Amino acid sequence: MFRKSLLIFFTFFITLFSAAAGAFGASDDYRLDFDPADLKLIRIENVNGEPFSAAIRNFATGREFEYFKGDYIGPLEVYKIETMQVELRHKLSRQRYMLALPIDKIDRYAEKSFKDQAELDYDQAALYYKAGDASRAVELLQKAVAGRNGYEDALFFMAYIYHENNYFREAYEYYSQVMVVNPRNYKCLYNMAEILAANSRVNDAVATLKKCLKLRPDYQKAISLLDKINDELEARDKKDKLSKENASMRVREVEMLKKTVAQYAENIKQLETALAEAKKSKADIKPIEAELSRYRLLYNNSASSLEEKLKK
Repeated sequence: MFRKSLLIFFTFFITLFSAAAGAFGASDDYRLDFDPADLKLIRIENVNGEPFSAAIRNFATGREFEYFKGDYIGPLEVYKIETMQVELRHKLSRQRYMLALPIDKIDRYAEKSFKDQAELDYDQAALYYKAGDASRAVELLQKAVAGRNGYEDALFFMAYIYHENNYFREAYEYYSQVMVVNPRNYKCLYNMAEILAANSRVNDAVATLKKCLKLRPDYQKAISLLDKINDELEARDKKDKLSKENASMRVREVEMLKKTVAQYAENIKQLETALAEAKKSKADIKPIEAELSRYRLLYNNSASSLEEKLKK
C-alpha cells in the first residue's frame, strides 16, 4: 500500500514538473524584450477615409516603423487600427495594450469632426449619385473640392464617377490629383491601372499595379489584374513569335519559288533552241516536244503559286 502511494506521488510530481517546464519554455518564447510603455503612436495613415497603417516609434531605441493590421512588434500583434488609436495584443496571453495619438493630433481631429460645407456637399453628391443623377453629383463634388483644397474623398469620388461612365481621360486626371494629396492611396493606383490597361498602355498598367502592390501586397484585385495582363502578354508574345516564324517561312518559300520559276524558264529556253535545231536537221522532235510540254506545265504551276504567295 505504501509503495503504491509513493508511486502515485512520484508520478504526480513528474507530471507537475513537466507541465511547469513546458509553461516556462512557452513563456520564454513569447517574452517581451522591451517595455510596451516605450511604444508611442506617431500617426495613422488613412486611405479613402479609413485607417490603413500606423507609424509607431520605440522611444527607448529611437526606431520608428510603419505597421499594418496583423503585423507583429515582437510578440505584440497589431490587432486593430482605429481613427485615433491602435490596439496591440500579446499573442500568447492576449493582454491588450492601447496606443493613442498625441493630444494635439486628437484636438485637430476633433475640430474636423464637425461637418463643414464641403462634407455636406460630398454627402449630398452621394445621394444624387445613388439616385442616378451623376451630373449633379459631379457639380456638388467640384464645389466640395473648391471649398476644401485637397479633399481626397471628393476627388476620388469624382474620378470614380467618370471612371464608371467610361470618361477615362477625366477619371485619370482626378485619380492623379488624389495621388498628389495621398501617394499611398493603393485603391487609386489600382483604378489608374485599370484605365491604362483599357487604353492598351499595358507597360504603364503593369508598373502602376506594382506600385499598388508595394503599398498593399495582399490587394487581390490588383493581383488578379496583374496576372490577367501577364497572361495576355504571354499569349501575345507567342502569337507574335508564330507570326514572325510564318513570315520568315513565307519569305523562304517565295525565294525558292522564284528560283524554281527562273530555272524552269531557262530549261524551256534551252528546249526551244534544241527543238528548232532538231527541226532544221530533221531529227526526231517528239522527245524534245514532250520534255518542253512538261517544263511548260511545271513553269505555269510554279508561276501561279508564286503569284498567290505574293498576293498574301
